[in-house]
Amino acid sequence: MESCRTPRPVVDEGGRTFMVLAGRPDDRQFDCKSWGDVTMEAERRLEVDGEMLIFDIKDVQHRRGDFPAINVGLSFGHGQPHPIVRGNGKNGPVLNDLMESWPMQRIAGYVNSQFAMWAPRLHHEYVSYQQKIYEKNPTLQPLYPNHAFTNAAFNFGGKVVTFPHVDHRNVPHGWCSITSLGSYDYRKGGHVVLWDLGLVVQFPPGSTTFLPSATMRHSNTAIGEGEKRFSITHYTCGGLFRWVDYGFRTMKEVMKKDKQGFRAVEASRANFGEQALKKYSTLSELRKNAGCK
Repeated sequence: MESCRTPRPVVDEGGRTFMVLAGRPDDRQFDCKSWGDVTMEAERRLEVDGEMLIFDIKDVQHRRGDFPAINVGLSFGHGQPHPIVRGNGKNGPVLNDLMESWPMQRIAGYVNSQFAMWAPRLHHEYVSYQQKIYEKNPTLQPLYPNHAFTNAAFNFGGKVVTFPHVDHRNVPHGWCSITSLGSYDYRKGGHVVLWDLGLVVQFPPGSTTFLPSATMRHSNTAIGEGEKRFSITHYTCGGLFRWVDYGFRTMKEVMKKDKQGFRAVEASRANFGEQALKKYSTLSELRKNAGCK
């Protein structure tokens, strides 16, 4: 299956759009820098900045693949009582500069706009939870202004090829975005493999895909000798949603101090699967929203 510039929604038997091969913007939308300029500069920044970073063992030895990766944004879990912003230690200044660079800002803007267009209810849910988190703790900083996702993963090294995996810590019914960058022949390698669907999809540099990464097993095929591939993933940790649902408390704290409140939250999730499916839009809804007949 081929995925280039033209977006291709993937729907289930009920017509719900649960995944989108979002392609890339039309260069005619821009008055100055083309999307090719954006992605080439983003690739250059990932290559140059990657050489300036200090990678820990956890950054290079992980279950997603044999390449260095660093996450930015909010952190929650591992015994933390509340969300915090990842400090990233000595890498902080380099990563902050990378995030504030114009190509990363443009990519983040495209990701957010496509998320809102293809899954408006799901996008609204993400934005709503973020607002509650930042209202509870105004010292927390959003990943980007007016951006639905709280986190990003920058995948460095020039040989970003992932193992089959699911991102089980992400919002279970939610989406993550994957933007592929580099200089490789997408007809021969770098495909995204959707194991549960039995699909292998061409993934050209500069393109973006949205998928339910917490439940759908996915990976990438290898690229050719001398070729380069990087990627950027935007996502939100599922623990953040649960922290809000439990009244800005950890599940452990609620179970210990407010068993009635814990039971109430769990009871509200009795129809979680059915509620989650309603967050996806059907193609007929999307056409109506776009003013199409």
